[in-house]
Amino acid sequence: RLHLLVRTDPDREIDADVERIESRIAETLRTWEDRLRTELDARMPGEQAEELARRFDGAFPASFQEDVPAAQAIPDLLELRSLPDSPDALGLALLGGGDPGPLLHLRLYRRGEPIAMSDLLPLLENFALRVINERPYRVETKDGARYWIQDLEVALAGGGRLDPGQAEARFEAAFFAVWHGRAESDGFNRLVLAAGLDWRQAVVLRAVCRYLLQTGLPFSQRYMESVLLRHPALAARLAWMFEARFDPRLASATRTSQQRALAGEIDEALERVT
Repeated sequence: RLHLLVRTDPDREIDADVERIESRIAETLRTWEDRLRTELDARMPGEQAEELARRFDGAFPASFQEDVPAAQAIPDLLELRSLPDSPDALGLALLGGGDPGPLLHLRLYRRGEPIAMSDLLPLLENFALRVINERPYRVETKDGARYWIQDLEVALAGGGRLDPGQAEARFEAAFFAVWHGRAESDGFNRLVLAAGLDWRQAVVLRAVCRYLLQTGLPFSQRYMESVLLRHPALAARLAWMFEARFDPRLASATRTSQQRALAGEIDEALERVT
């Protein structure tokens, strides 16, 4: 028991709110893990909260506790728990920067060892993301499991702002398609965030570009990538036009109306460009 005697200015009349002071002192004495356990109990069923609290008890380093409030750490726990038991297991989350500015947080969750930045930077640059800062956190549980959380502060290379709520699922699918070798890592991936395309639509534009190069078109792939990036709305409509022409699920009347509407929009966009 610690007894503190606080002296105040005798010339000032002070009406102390004892309950408020006691509450603030009690909150100050609670540890980060105490707050995390309270949040787990409030948000999850009892067995699930107990399992997570027991599994990650004492696992997070002091640097993580200083940077991430306990209430915001629960998604990180869930991402780590969901990782498969494999050295190649990888999770991803795209989060807002906590202010209205253009910065975002890209968090990567990894078993074993972290991903080398030399592997990440070229891939992210091809998504038009510029890495501003990195904060790595090593998470070690009492059963000997080791995880890494790599918190990357990123921004769109060309400026502008991005809504992570709208872009996260699309970006995550594209990132893993490239990471696992199902798609190439080149400038067409910039259209995922710039034009709102998914990675398969970017593949279509890449394939058309490669076809045009074989016909002897005197423009390089890099040049075509840069033109489409400067005109993302036009790039999106070109991808939609391909789908309107070749999607076998479309009814004939729907196919015709979509092609007519997109053709008009593409013509208008080309007139503005030229």
